This record gives sequence, structure tokens and C-alpha cells, in this order.
Amino acid sequence: MAGIVAVRLLKNLKRLTSHSGKLFILENIPTGVCTQCGEKFFTAEISKKMEALVITPVHPMRTTAIPVLTI
Repeated sequence: MAGIVAVRLLKNLKRLTSHSGKLFILENIPTGVCTQCGEKFFTAEISKKMEALVITPVHPMRTTAIPVLTI
């Protein structure tokens, strides 16, 4: 069983996600980071907020073009 380790908080993580064929960039996501192994994680509350944002998007802060590449 793993012991309790210290966690630090990052506030500037970005994540690219999609919903119903649309791409979204989520910024300034509060993210926990394990100080022992470096694994990043979101709390349940933050995960629910991210899901709600892409399901019912509000007016975006800005929009950007995303290049599409193929191999």
C-alpha cells in the first residue's frame, strides 16, 4: 500500500481535449503533482469543471487555429 506523499499545485497547465468533434484548449488548470514520482492529476471537482466547460462552452477567452499534420 502506498504511503501519503506531498503534493504541490501547478496552476498553468494546458490541455487539448475534444467533444462532439470540436477541439478545445483548456488553460490555467489547477493540477496536483506528486513530489515523489511527478505524476500529475486533477481533483474530481476540477475534472467535472473541465467536462462541463466542453459540454456547454461559454464565450471563449480567444480562439486560435490548430495545424493538422499527417504522417
